[in-house]
Formats: sequence, C-alpha cells, structure tokens
Amino acid sequence: MNSWVNKGASQGNIVVVSDDAIISSHLKNEALDDAKSRIDSGEGPLNVLGKEAIHIPLFSVTCVQFDEHDEDIEIAYKSEKEGKTETLDFTDKADRTTAFQLIEKRLGDSFTSLTESYTKIRAIYMPLVTLTFFGFLTWLLHGTAAEIAAGAEAEFSGRHRGIKALFYWIMELIGPTGVLIIGSLFMALTVMVLIQRFKEPPIITKLKQGAQKPGRGIGTAIKYALLAGAWYLFIPALFSSIFA
Repeated sequence: MNSWVNKGASQGNIVVVSDDAIISSHLKNEALDDAKSRIDSGEGPLNVLGKEAIHIPLFSVTCVQFDEHDEDIEIAYKSEKEGKTETLDFTDKADRTTAFQLIEKRLGDSFTSLTESYTKIRAIYMPLVTLTFFGFLTWLLHGTAAEIAAGAEAEFSGRHRGIKALFYWIMELIGPTGVLIIGSLFMALTVMVLIQRFKEPPIITKLKQGAQKPGRGIGTAIKYALLAGAWYLFIPALFSSIFA
C-alpha cells in the first residue's frame, strides 16, 4: 500500500493506492501527516479516513489519464451504474508519475497505455466549445434580463415554481448589464485557458482497457465542422440582437 499527501494553504488531500482500490480524502494540513503515518503503519485507509473518503475499487476503473504539464491524475470509474470522474492531486510530477505507474501495475495487462501530444488545433477545440457555450448563454440570459427590466411579468406554477421564481429574482437583481459583466468574466477565463493550451498543448498519457489508437486529424476536422455549424446558427442571431 502506498500513500501521498498534498498540502495546500490550510487543507490538502491524501491519496492511497492499495492492492484493490484507490482512496482519496481532503483533510486539514495538521491531520494529513498523522493519517499518512497510520496508513503506512498498516491501518486500513477507510478506518483512518472515514466514510467521507472517496473509495474507487480498481475493478470499477475505466480510464486513468494525466497531462504531462500538470500534477494531477484523472480517474474515470463506474459507480452504481453511472460514470464518475475524480481528480487526484499530487505535490509534484514525480509523485504523480509514481502513483500512475503503480495504478497501471495494479490494473494489469488488460489495460493499455498511450501517450499523445496534441496539436495546437486539437488543443484549443474544447476551450472554443466552452467559449461558444458561454457566449450563447450570456446572449440568452441578457435577452431574458432585458425583458424583465422592461417590465415583463411571469407566473410561477408547477413543480419547479420555486426555482423559476429564484431565477426571475436573480435576473431582476443583476439586470442586463450584470449578465454581460458576469458572462464576460467567464469568457475571459476561457480565453486565458485557450491561450495557455495553444502555447503549451497537452501531452496526455491515457490508460484504458483494450487497444488504443491515437486521435486522427479527420476526427478533429469533423468536430470543427460541427462547431462551425453552431457558429453559423448562433452568430447571426447574436449580431442581429445587438444591432437591432
């Protein structure tokens, strides 16, 4: 059994890889060293970390991956018939690599490892999708807030009338200008991620069950074609509402 701690400003996390599971938990910094000491001495991780710990049986793992530029590992697994993803944070890349190699060994030969260096075009695709989503959502909510500011009234009924009333109150409170400011902040953060990924495209190492093939340029081209179609539908409506 191996364990690693990653301390933050006031709290951090501990990651444990046993023979049959991956366990993780967030604790205050002062409790991390004690927890690691007890686990390394042979005490059961779940006994030390309690019911709040994240417990991922190895038989439920479907994918393990990390980006060479980061210090974390992303675990995809099945839990009660639904897929979940957990991010394990490490102090440095050396610990991350050691943990990944141990997980790879525990999972066995049915899992294969593949490392891919993304092209710049492939690297910025998801940030562009996110930017498009935030742009569309900002435009949609700005129109709603503008209608409310103009005096539009609404009747709230049905099962979710409380949520509808809360949404109406928030739109009325922040107004069209507030929607634009908040939306612009989210889009600015997305642009920062996009620039970073363009400058330093991900180098992804992925561990999955069965054979793996590198991503193909045709797949990226199809994704961009679909994105361009979304822009074709969205951007004219956006400009028409701005300059109307």
